[in-house]
Amino acid sequence: MRLPGTTELPLWLATSWRPYALLLLTSAGLYGHIITFTEYTYFDDYILIARNFSHIDELSDIPREMFEDAGHQGQGGNLYRPLLTITFILSAQLSGLELWGYHLVNVLLHAVACMLLFATLHVMRFGRVRSFTATLLFCVHPALTQAVAWISGRNDPLLAVFLLPTFITYIKFLRSEQPLWYVLSLLLFFCSLLTKETAVAFPFLALAFSAGVEKGPLLSRQNVLWIIGWAVVILNWQLMRDVAQMAPIGSLWYAIKTILSHWSVACAFYAKIFWPFDLAFAPVEQDLSIVAGVLSLAGTVALFLLSKDRHWELAAFCILWFGLFLAPTFFHHDKLFFPPKFYEHRLYVPMIGVVILFLSLKLPEWGPRAQSILAPATVLLLIGLAGMSWTHSFDYKNSITLREYAARTSPNDETQYTPLQRMHLPAVLKVEIDRMRLAPAEKLSHPQGENLTPEEIRNLLAVLEERSLRGQASAELKHALAITYFGRGFLIRAVDTFEQVLEDEKGDPHVRFNLGVLYYDAHMPEKAQQYWKEAIQLEPTMADAHHNLCFLYYEEGKYEQAWKHCEKAMEFGAKVPPDLMREVRSRLQEKVIR
Repeated sequence: MRLPGTTELPLWLATSWRPYALLLLTSAGLYGHIITFTEYTYFDDYILIARNFSHIDELSDIPREMFEDAGHQGQGGNLYRPLLTITFILSAQLSGLELWGYHLVNVLLHAVACMLLFATLHVMRFGRVRSFTATLLFCVHPALTQAVAWISGRNDPLLAVFLLPTFITYIKFLRSEQPLWYVLSLLLFFCSLLTKETAVAFPFLALAFSAGVEKGPLLSRQNVLWIIGWAVVILNWQLMRDVAQMAPIGSLWYAIKTILSHWSVACAFYAKIFWPFDLAFAPVEQDLSIVAGVLSLAGTVALFLLSKDRHWELAAFCILWFGLFLAPTFFHHDKLFFPPKFYEHRLYVPMIGVVILFLSLKLPEWGPRAQSILAPATVLLLIGLAGMSWTHSFDYKNSITLREYAARTSPNDETQYTPLQRMHLPAVLKVEIDRMRLAPAEKLSHPQGENLTPEEIRNLLAVLEERSLRGQASAELKHALAITYFGRGFLIRAVDTFEQVLEDEKGDPHVRFNLGVLYYDAHMPEKAQQYWKEAIQLEPTMADAHHNLCFLYYEEGKYEQAWKHCEKAMEFGAKVPPDLMREVRSRLQEKVIR
C-alpha cells in the first residue's frame, strides 16, 4: 500500500486539519451519489430495514436492542451486534423507510473510519505524509466498495470506527500510563465487541504489539492491568450475550484452524488488495483464484526482504491482524449457505494490517528522476482506484444490478441460477433443450419438466449466443436468449433483450408474461403486475398470468383482486394450491366481519 520515498503528496496536505477534511471530502465525493439509490437490493437490506422496521423506527427501541439479535430472530441468533442495530435506528430517524438516510450513514462511517486510520498511523509514528497517502489509497480502494455502497456491509466500517480508537488509546496508555487512556480504551473495546464479535481478537493483538513492537516485557504490570480490564469487559459482554440467549461463537483456536483450512480463500482475499480487478459480490470458493494471491504474497515477501530495516515483530503483528480479523469470514455456524460464500466487505478491517505492514517497509531510495514522477504516479493511482470504486458502486444500485453482478462473478454458485421453467418457453428454446438431452442416460436423469443444471444453462446460453452472432437473431431466438439470460442470473441483459423482443412482437402475451416473472423475481411487484395485466389483455385465458396475479395480490393484502384472479386461473385450467385458496377466502371473510 505504500510507494517508496517521502514525497508522495505535498506536506501541507497532511498537516493540521487538512487531512481530515480531505478524507471527508474524498469519501463524500466518491460515494455521495449512493444516497440516490432508492431501491432495496434484497440481499439482507430489506430484512434489516423494512421487515424489521418496527424494531428500529423509534429511539426508544435502543435499550431493547442491547439484548436482541441483529436479525431480530429472538432466541438462538448468532449476530449479537446491538450497536449495528442502533445505527439503523439512527438512519431510520433520518429517512424512515426511504434509503437515503441509510446510505448517508454508510458514507459517514467510511469517512470517519478513514480519519481514524490516519490518526492511528500517525500515532504509530509513520509520518504524516506517508500515513495520509496510505489512508487515501485505503479510502478509494475498490475492494472496500461493498462495505460502503451496500447498506448491509456497514458493520465492518462501524467496527473500524470503534476498534481503531481502541488501539490508539491503548498505545497512548503504553507511552504515558495516564488512567484516562486506559478507561477510554476499555470502553471503546466494549463498544467494538457490541459491534462485531470479531473484536474479541484485539487483546491478543494488543499484547503482541506491546511485547513485539514496543519491546515491553510480556508480564509487566501494565499488561497484567490490561488483561484484568479486558477480562472484565469480555465477561460483561458474554453475560449480555447470554441474557440475549445468543448462540456461542467459535473459539480462537477454531479461528486459527479455519484460516489454515481455507488458506486459498485467504490468499484470494489478500490478492484483492493489490489486484482489484477480480472483485465479486459473494463468491463461492470454486470461483476464487489463488494465482493473484500467491503472486501478491510473493511480492510482499520480496519487498520485505529488500527493506533496509526488517521489523519482524511488526510484520508478525500485521499478519496476525489480517488473519484474526479475516477468520470470521470462514465461519458458517448456521449452515444456511452451502457452499459458503465470502463477502468482500469483511476485508475492511483486515486490510488495515496490510496498510501498516507496507508502511513499515524502508525500501532503497529512488533516484532523482524516479522521485520526480512519484507524486504524479501516486495521484494517477488514486484517480484510477477512485474511478474503479465509483463504477463498482453502481453494482449495488438495486436488486437487478446486484443480481447481475453476483451471477457474473460467481458462476459456480448454484443459487445464482433460476429455473427457466418458470417462464413460457418458445419452441426454439424447447428444441435446444431437447438437443442437449439426446443421450438416453441424460433423458432418464432429467425427467420431463425438471430444471436445468447450472452447467446446462451455461451451455445453452453459449449455443444461443453463438447462433445470435451468426446472424440468426429472429424475435423467437431473442426471446429464447432473454429467458436463458434470466436463468443464468443476468437480469440486466435479460431485460434489455426482452425489450428488443417487445419491439418486434408487440402482440405476444408470452413475452409480457415472462417479463412479469423476471420483475417479480427481482422484487419489483409493480412492474410484474403491469406485465401480467398486459399479458391478460392480449390473452384473457392465460391461466398462469391469473395465477401469478392471485398470489401477488394476496401478498399485497388485496384479497378481492386475489380471489378474482384465483377463480379465473382455475376456470382456465391452472392448479391453484388449495392452501392459497383457503387463505384468501379466510382473509376475505375476516374483512367482511370487520
